Amino acid sequence: MSIMTKRIKAALVLFIGLALLPALLWAETPSQQPKQPQQQQQPQQQPQQVRPIKERPMYTSAVEKLKLDAKQAKAFEGIIDKATKKAKDALPKAKDDTARREIGRTYFADIYGQLKGLLRPNQMKLYDDYMQQLKEYFQNRQNNQ
Repeated sequence: MSIMTKRIKAALVLFIGLALLPALLWAETPSQQPKQPQQQQQPQQQPQQVRPIKERPMYTSAVEKLKLDAKQAKAFEGIIDKATKKAKDALPKAKDDTARREIGRTYFADIYGQLKGLLRPNQMKLYDDYMQQLKEYFQNRQNNQ
C-alpha cells in the first residue's frame, strides 16, 4: 500500500469523524427540560413489561441448545409459566435479599429440574452440557458482582 493511499484513507477517516462529531455531541447533550424532583417521578413509572415466555432467553436458549421438538417446547413453556406464577406469589412475602435469592434459586431449579423430565435419552448429554454452561455463567456473574 503506498503512502498516498494511506494518507487518503487517513484524511477520509478524519473527514468522516469531523462530520459526525456534532451529531455525537448533540446526542449526548442533556435535555433542556427542568428536572423534576425524584418523588414526583415515582408515581409516573410504568409497571415493568413482562416478556412473553417464547421471547425469554431462558426459553429460546433451552429450545435451541437442547433441540426440543414442538411438543417439548410447549410443555417447557407451561413449566416456566407455572414457576413464574409461583415465584411472583412468593416474592412479596420475602423479608430480605437472602429470601429473594432463595426464591430465584428455587425458581431455576424447579424449571430446569422439570425440563429434564421432558427430554428423550438422546438429549440428556445436551442437557448436561447446557447445565454446565449455565452453572459457569452464573458463577462468573456472581464473581463479577
